[in-house]
Amino acid sequence: WHFVYVASYISDSLEVIDATNPTNLKHEWRLINVTEAKLNWAKWIDVVWDYAYIAAYSDDALQIIDISNPAVPVETGYIQDNTRLNGATSVKVIGDYAYVTSYLHDSLQIIDISNPVAPVFVWQLIDDAVTELDGAWWIDIIWNYAYITWYNDDGLEIVDISDPTNPTHVGEIQNSDPSVRLNGAREIKIKWNYAYVTAHVDDSIEVIDISNPALPTHAWFYDTDNFG
Repeated sequence: WHFVYVASYISDSLEVIDATNPTNLKHEWRLINVTEAKLNWAKWIDVVWDYAYIAAYSDDALQIIDISNPAVPVETGYIQDNTRLNGATSVKVIGDYAYVTSYLHDSLQIIDISNPVAPVFVWQLIDDAVTELDGAWWIDIIWNYAYITWYNDDGLEIVDISDPTNPTHVGEIQNSDPSVRLNGAREIKIKWNYAYVTAHVDDSIEVIDISNPALPTHAWFYDTDNFG
């Protein structure tokens, strides 16, 4: 409970920090990108119980690390695919499944992690006539819905994941609406009935009402100079 886990994009590593004293953070351990670990351009991390799940952009991989002993994290398993996980940018773990965005494959990958040593692909959603995932960048999940930003088409995709083996498109909102600031949509955080999305090109935070997932609507935006 007193440790912070950081995925380092530049250092290709997992950094473990002892935060027992918040005013005096201490380095605990560092796991670097070696043959056994797929951490090249480690982009994002999700920590659930005794495992850290890391999306590695340049390794096109999801790396799973046992952190039950924070002083000695251990590579447990990984799944790598230079097509389906090409440019993996973010990961969110819910139950026995990891949901990974693939920026260069324009997709959401659903991976069964019930056996952390041998994760396996279950399903994928790709950018098509129904689902908008061009440049899929970031993901957050609340209840039965996954909220995915897409950088290239400047928007937010909402997916029903109540059945991870058959996810379905529910709704979307994009920058074509003049009131919406989603140009270069990147990070997203869901809080109650609202999605907060950073827009890299618009230099803003877009606030979206998602109380009706099938019809997300613009609620507010906050502009800031050189926001990235």
